[in-house]
Amino acid sequence: MSNYLEDKDLEFLKNCPNEDLKALADLLVFDKDGKKRWNEKLTRKKVYLENYPNNLRNAVNDIVLELQCYGADTIASAVREIFGKQPGVPYREILMDVCDKKNVSYNKSSSTERIEYHLIQSIIEETLQKASDEDLLAIADELGIRLTGEENRDQITDNILQKSTSPTLYSKMTEIVYSAVVPGAIAGVAGAAAAQVALVAARVGLPRLVGLAIPAINAFMWGWLIKDLSGPAYRITVPAVIMIINFRQKRSIV
Repeated sequence: MSNYLEDKDLEFLKNCPNEDLKALADLLVFDKDGKKRWNEKLTRKKVYLENYPNNLRNAVNDIVLELQCYGADTIASAVREIFGKQPGVPYREILMDVCDKKNVSYNKSSSTERIEYHLIQSIIEETLQKASDEDLLAIADELGIRLTGEENRDQITDNILQKSTSPTLYSKMTEIVYSAVVPGAIAGVAGAAAAQVALVAARVGLPRLVGLAIPAINAFMWGWLIKDLSGPAYRITVPAVIMIINFRQKRSIV
């Protein structure tokens, strides 16, 4: 097992609440049926075992290392194959790999937070494209977008995307995407999807938007998790990246 890599983009996890760290750890350890993943190594770590499930701030380095190693599994490297090793990679590389795999447009010189923004916006845009005309109009209405009735689908979608660039709404949309990922990715651990959706709806105060957006986002995210993936590690890194984006957003608005 490779050593933990210092990762400035994940330093904030040391200040996250235990419930967030547990959600991330459970995703890394358990599959959607609540069974341990065959290649997980987190539960072999003494510090992790001593602090799970209630004091996971003490085990952040172990959790981050586990994610880094899953990230290495998704990134092709001839050197790793030659030497038979799977060293961990930093979160930024994992994030960009997910974006590349899913054809998200971004600038590699941008900040990590900006790349995360492009990923979330891509999910929102894809969701809107899949929404019915009725749902699209309802989402616009919920967001307070005044329409004349002459707009076509593209114009309505553009209005919604423009609205979602505001920091407050972006945070809420990130929360909604996260609520769609968690129940599906770790359903056996995190509980029923309905309970998660209800919790998020109460927290962000957008019950109608959640009710409309969750089915579309959920379907799209599961498409991400099961379609055209070269290895099972993507089924971990994709939701893990969404989790981390959500956790970071929560920290930024505290």
